[in-house]
Amino acid sequence: MCGISGIYNCFSKNINSKKIIEKIIKLQDKRGPDDSGTWQSNCNKITFGHNRLSIIDLSEKAKQPFVSKDNSLIITFNGEIYNYKEIKKELTQKNIIFKSNSDTEVILESYKFWGINFLNKLRGMFSFAIWDDLKKKLILARDPFGIKPIYYLNKNGIYYFASQIKSLLSIENLIFELSNAGVVSYYLWGNIQEPFTLYKDIQFIKRGTYTVIDNDGKEENFKYADIKRTILNSNSLDLKNEKDAIIYLKNIVDESVKYHQVSDIPVTFLLSSGIDSNAIVASINNNE
Repeated sequence: MCGISGIYNCFSKNINSKKIIEKIIKLQDKRGPDDSGTWQSNCNKITFGHNRLSIIDLSEKAKQPFVSKDNSLIITFNGEIYNYKEIKKELTQKNIIFKSNSDTEVILESYKFWGINFLNKLRGMFSFAIWDDLKKKLILARDPFGIKPIYYLNKNGIYYFASQIKSLLSIENLIFELSNAGVVSYYLWGNIQEPFTLYKDIQFIKRGTYTVIDNDGKEENFKYADIKRTILNSNSLDLKNEKDAIIYLKNIVDESVKYHQVSDIPVTFLLSSGIDSNAIVASINNNE
């Protein structure tokens, strides 16, 4: 996992954004011990931070925050895009040139080519922030399953986001009150239902959604993926017998396990002794 963070100071208020982000980077160090970095726009309105855990393209070319070739797009990204090679191949065939071998750059070039609908092409776990310098807007997005977290708040027209709540709580001169909805949710369900947290002003970016914040501080939220609805609306499989069902399930598991092994470093598996663990190990052997 990596750690992402950022500030969008829409109205250029008097805060030291870089100092805040540098503090957050230190707090999130265990999320990404391999490298860290900051980026700030020329107007000082946008500041991004990143803690890097290197998985794909270990070189300096993949360093984050990552800036596109034409300097129009900047991203801080946590996660992994399992099908980035297929997407990159598709874009390369359209004469798009890449400066790295990272899945991070594939996200930016996909957004540039297809627009925000590129999110439906991604297969992976992710949370990221993109600053579109041409359109002057900030995009915060999270994967359909909500595997990778991203928390944010708007205080006095300044947007803050990070991978961990404690990072936002570390910001000086901000007062945080407990959220009644978050507390009730915890006691009812044993966990806090999204988009709530224990704090009134801090919220999740919901799973399968993205948030757009424009140059005037206007916020809009959009849903691009709904796993539950997709399953409920899916067509029934025309499987003739149990053997066909077993073969179908095996192929699905093998495909998923193969994608999860996409990496430029050795892959380690931490397994229990359950039937699911045995199925994963068996699939790995089949894919070798």
